[in-house]
Amino acid sequence: CKRNQHTFVCADYYGVARSSGDFAAGTVSRWTADTIFLIERLITKSPVVLVGSGVGGWIGLLVASKRPDLVCGLVTMAA
Repeated sequence: CKRNQHTFVCADYYGVARSSGDFAAGTVSRWTADTIFLIERLITKSPVVLVGSGVGGWIGLLVASKRPDLVCGLVTMAA
């Protein structure tokens, strides 16, 4: 991304890995809303390409369906 001057954001979902919070309080709806919030606040050039596997792919699909103005592509695995 850096070599090609693309913005890249990688985040752990609430309650997962290095993020704060209790995993039991995390939901797909919350993680979807958090992802939309991050895109709106951190990305200066949109729409974006979302990349995710498993639940990350599922969240990407939900973000694209809720806010198609923010997303121009999806790369998902095992979503």
